[in-house]
Amino acid sequence: MKNLLFLIVLIASFLFCSCRQDANQLKVVKLDATQSEKLVAGEVQKIIPLETTESSLLNSVSNVYIDSQNDRIFILSDFNIYIFNTQGEYIRKLKKGKGPDEVQMVIAFDVDPKSKRLYVLDLAHTICIFNYAGDKLEKRKLENFYSLDIHLLEDGNLFLYRNYVGESEKYFTGIYSFEENKVSRKFIHANESPYSIFCIGNANSFMQTDNQLYFYSSNLFGLYRFEADSFQKVISYDLGKKAVPASFSTKYVESRKRSAFHRDAKDAGYVPYLRRTFKFGGYYFVIVDDEKYSCYAINEQKRSNVFMNGQLSSYFNLPDFESLRTPVGIQDDLMILSCAPLDFFENGIEEKTKQVELGGNKLEVNYDDNPILILVE
Repeated sequence: MKNLLFLIVLIASFLFCSCRQDANQLKVVKLDATQSEKLVAGEVQKIIPLETTESSLLNSVSNVYIDSQNDRIFILSDFNIYIFNTQGEYIRKLKKGKGPDEVQMVIAFDVDPKSKRLYVLDLAHTICIFNYAGDKLEKRKLENFYSLDIHLLEDGNLFLYRNYVGESEKYFTGIYSFEENKVSRKFIHANESPYSIFCIGNANSFMQTDNQLYFYSSNLFGLYRFEADSFQKVISYDLGKKAVPASFSTKYVESRKRSAFHRDAKDAGYVPYLRRTFKFGGYYFVIVDDEKYSCYAINEQKRSNVFMNGQLSSYFNLPDFESLRTPVGIQDDLMILSCAPLDFFENGIEEKTKQVELGGNKLEVNYDDNPILILVE
């Protein structure tokens, strides 16, 4: 009887350990495809062509926030915020200039739908608060924590993403307290990056999904989640032979030659940065800094299942357009992509209008139209 009980306990222990293997032993995942089939990770739910007017002309789209409840879409493009309704009709944009109610160079933004307020990071060192009508309500200067991105917290304070880490400043993120008018707490030490002073800026470093806040930086090879009042790395990425060796990067770091490092590392066949990483639909997506923006998808529950269809758009049955390589917004179970109409005119613009299909939707596009927003779930 004792032998039988021992055997049952042994089998149960084995099964328990096997179930937890992916979550524990595979916290570090090698970016090599282990699955040969193509992964379909979501479907296009809606297409929103943005109205094209003289006042609303957009180039590339950096970031998008959709406030469906208040019928607003906020878009960061050309270092300014453009506001449309959820049908894509243009409403207004912030005024640019050096006046008291104007912005000079918007780096990032976030939105509070409850109070209908827009939080703007201007020139990397100024926080401006606007209402939905575009009126400036408040302005604060950031001291010694110039930033690349912001994220609004429920208590009204802001997460910041430091744009230069490794010398005077040793932390990637911090909480700016409006009450104290300073960065009151800091997270993620420079030691977690192989070359913390080199990065590619991104206005999508914070993302809210599954009611949890995630963060990434191009030179941190993992994805972080805010929990237990701190940022914890939930998954790390092993680039294998494509990782930049310390023997290669050291000379560039010492001489502060960021552009040369980026160029020479890619020429040598290395992947110097992550272009994006985020959690969506039960997968960790990783877009690496190679010529094709190769995108890996890692099963959240079984991390040994690694897919590599190609670029990000291929996971959603969308064309391999350059404009669709990275998302421009993640809002819980919604991913937002931005398609440039010019991508449909591969052989030049001899014809100015085309009938096209995008995500199962047929539409007419002009080569000089504003970008088209694609909502994926």
